[in-house]
Amino acid sequence: MEAIKRWMGKYGYWFCSLALFLALFGGVAAYRGLREKPCRIVCLGDSILGNVRDETSVTAVMERVLDETVYNGAFGGTAAARWVRENRPTRLDDALSLVRLSQAIVNEDFGVQNASVTGYAAMDYFMEGVYGFQRIDFDKVEMLVIEHGVNDYQLGIALENPEDPYDPYTYGGALRTSLRGLRDRYPDMEILLVTPTYCWYPAENLSCEEADFGGGLLEEYVALELSIAEKMGVTVLDDYHESGVGAPGGNEDWQTYTVDGIHLNETGRAMIGERIANAILELRE
Repeated sequence: MEAIKRWMGKYGYWFCSLALFLALFGGVAAYRGLREKPCRIVCLGDSILGNVRDETSVTAVMERVLDETVYNGAFGGTAAARWVRENRPTRLDDALSLVRLSQAIVNEDFGVQNASVTGYAAMDYFMEGVYGFQRIDFDKVEMLVIEHGVNDYQLGIALENPEDPYDPYTYGGALRTSLRGLRDRYPDMEILLVTPTYCWYPAENLSCEEADFGGGLLEEYVALELSIAEKMGVTVLDDYHESGVGAPGGNEDWQTYTVDGIHLNETGRAMIGERIANAILELRE
């Protein structure tokens, strides 16, 4: 033991320096590797895409159908809109909202996001996800998939601000702001909006057709997303009405496609992943 202590005292500094160098070198190598092999498909969204990241995830299903890499840049608990009004720019739920993340992509500056996820342990993939964005050359991204809405609904985010259609603290304003910024900066990048799926609240014995958290019913958020997509000429995949996960006016068992009424089980993830992948294939035809 004394010999080890003496060795560390004599060589510990150089050992730590070498370890740090190797870590940095490895990071640079990984960075260069990704830049040399550009990712063509990137997904933004919430826990529907983000929380499961194994071979059964939505993005993994997409990869198998498309036979190419799909970057999963979705983060659980996030919304499209900003919802922290006080001056706290590194608040996680604000920094990783669609509107703030899209601004970071447009400006190629993820400083706010980096500061937000540093030391954040609630979701082990958050830091990896944010750092991964900085290794993507968005000028070479061909398809950006955006799946947001259920958290805006559950947070009671206002649908619109009658005085400002681009208010980032509203759902509609966040979508318009994000889409406008991304299309202006990356005019050749195709954007595919994916609506939230139908959901249930088993503990309260309610469905999204009945539960109003202050901003309206989920279908109102979906209707607004469909309207904005049409007016801005953006392709939209309507998973709320057409995916088969529930159905407005129907009484399908939530356990068929979800684990808790909201988050998809393996069956649900396979179905949604295939739908998104097939929509991408159709857009490429």
